[in-house]
Amino acid sequence: MKTAKYIFNYFLISFVWIAILYSIYWIKDTNKFIQVSLPESTTHFIQINTKRIIKSTLLDIWFRNKDVEIINSIHGLLLSKDETQVIPQVNFKLTKPVYYIKCSYENSDVYLLKGTPENTERIKYPENFYLSKTNDLYQIIRSTNPKINYTELKNKLFDKMVKYTIENNEIALYGIKNRQIVSTYIPELIDNKILLNLSSNQVSNRKVLTQNQSGVHFTINTDFFKLFNSTSTKFISNIEGISINYYGADYNGDNELLSVSPKFDLILNFNKDDSIASVLNIVRNELTKDVQLYQNRITLFNNNYYFHQINKNTIFISTKPYKQHKIINSKDGFIVKGQPKYLTQVRNLGWRASFLSMIPTYHSIDHFVNTIEGIDFQSSNNISTITLSFSNDLIPRIEILRLILALNS
Repeated sequence: MKTAKYIFNYFLISFVWIAILYSIYWIKDTNKFIQVSLPESTTHFIQINTKRIIKSTLLDIWFRNKDVEIINSIHGLLLSKDETQVIPQVNFKLTKPVYYIKCSYENSDVYLLKGTPENTERIKYPENFYLSKTNDLYQIIRSTNPKINYTELKNKLFDKMVKYTIENNEIALYGIKNRQIVSTYIPELIDNKILLNLSSNQVSNRKVLTQNQSGVHFTINTDFFKLFNSTSTKFISNIEGISINYYGADYNGDNELLSVSPKFDLILNFNKDDSIASVLNIVRNELTKDVQLYQNRITLFNNNYYFHQINKNTIFISTKPYKQHKIINSKDGFIVKGQPKYLTQVRNLGWRASFLSMIPTYHSIDHFVNTIEGIDFQSSNNISTITLSFSNDLIPRIEILRLILALNS
């Protein structure tokens, strides 16, 4: 019986991979530029070219990959019979681009998926779907307004459309203001590197940290995150930019098994004036009872976190006292530098480190960040490039796929 099962599985896997390899030649390259029509109130969107992603991934798996483990993981996923995992219904053609869209509507945020309908007939869709006259299918995923009226929303949201011309990338993120694309974030995979090409014309001059060599540095314009987060939280919506040097974390010796204290320098840039007092009020509500608040610092697990008001809309927070020479002015909207290994580093754990490595999510992320040897940043005339360099024998697309498979196992 087992022999028959193995033979069946062998033929099943063979059939799947033959179909996949055939699709590599069936999927042809498309035009360099494409046009997309979006609701007039669109503020951000992600372009996902599933056709090109599938083709590039399959080519890497079969013609560049030397690791059998990743293929075995895919086989395990294909042959999985876990009845608790429900496969969602796909309403969009995966051979056509799909778009994740954020729109504004009456002081709320609306999130949509857009694509070409899988069914060629004009069938009746659920109330959270909208099929346009041009045969574009929209799915309303969620809204920050809990009392959403789908009929009214669709009548107003799709009343006026704006057409944008964009490059036909595998994946890209765009920010829109006044019906114009004002920022782009486009990843590109070349050899053993991931290049993130950025352009923005709306970043104002603000205070940021200089990179510390013994850590990893991020300077981020929050426009990047507004695609995924609503602006309904007043404190979050008031933050214009974040700049941080992160040095890993230390085990703090508390009785709890894995109670750690992160080490960092952080700058928060606000759109409007904000003060240390208002930030401390938020900290008081969010942190545990073990936190002790003082005028310009907090103490948590015997570790001090210092606050300093640089100017009326800029606040510095750090595990070390404020030093002015670490601060510069910059218009770069997105900077990443340093060693990613610090993101998962926890020092002084001793024997407890073995318990941490047994956590699947931590182990997978830790493995991924340690495959990145370094991050470089270059900028000129509002155009920046961030380069993530992997080891010479590694394929970035395979490592990303490995991480996704591990996190979903």
